[in-house]
Amino acid sequence: MMFSFDTAEFRYEPFPIAIARGVFASDLYREMLDTWPETERFLYMPKLGHKYSLSEVNNARQYHDFIKSSPVWSRFHAEVKSEAFIRSVVDFLAARHVDLDLQRRMVVTNDFAPRIGLRLGEMLRGAALLDRRKVPLRSRFEFSMMPGNGGSIRPHTDAPTKLITLVVAMVEPGEWKPEYGGGTTVVWPKDNTRSFNARNAFMEFDEVERLDCYEFDTNQCLIFVKTFNSWHAVEPITAPRPDMFRRSLTINIEIPKN
Repeated sequence: MMFSFDTAEFRYEPFPIAIARGVFASDLYREMLDTWPETERFLYMPKLGHKYSLSEVNNARQYHDFIKSSPVWSRFHAEVKSEAFIRSVVDFLAARHVDLDLQRRMVVTNDFAPRIGLRLGEMLRGAALLDRRKVPLRSRFEFSMMPGNGGSIRPHTDAPTKLITLVVAMVEPGEWKPEYGGGTTVVWPKDNTRSFNARNAFMEFDEVERLDCYEFDTNQCLIFVKTFNSWHAVEPITAPRPDMFRRSLTINIEIPKN
């Protein structure tokens, strides 16, 4: 496996979240940095805040063209899409008392064939019975960039279909300083009646208070679980130049919408 979570440190309140440093081998990380996709391939996403995205959802043709053109990113794509990767993350969390009850019930649906099998199962056995026994999962990842002049993601809890999110920092050693910002902040609504947010309404920064912040640093991975109160954000970045970008990979393990 490309990933290593050996250094992970956990917190459990107000929702499960862990940070692992040195998640990739140094030579692999170097190759990934050197072959990061060109800025022109990214799509601007103002609804989320101030960020650019490249994924199988956002600018899909550019995303797939880039993956096919890069050996290291083709390998990374294959790993993230694999059942072994999903199981490794699920097992990693379960071993640390974050048990999503998936180890025996998950069915990976990244490939076409498993989806066909799942549909046949629904037809032959009944969807209600299948729902109790199997949970279909898929995985995907996004290249993300936030500009130095105010790049941000508004406070939210993640979409209901998401179960687990991994955010990997992709910056050169020494490139990013803590005073620039860009860390993932754990936040909480000032109005406590809005703390329950299973459906992922967004809030403004002045509507929440900061509980903690995981500084953005090279070759580290933040891992957290979607809950009804998994409030988090990236506060506006204040890097010295607008052409500096907070680059990261966002990996989602989720339940397909259909």
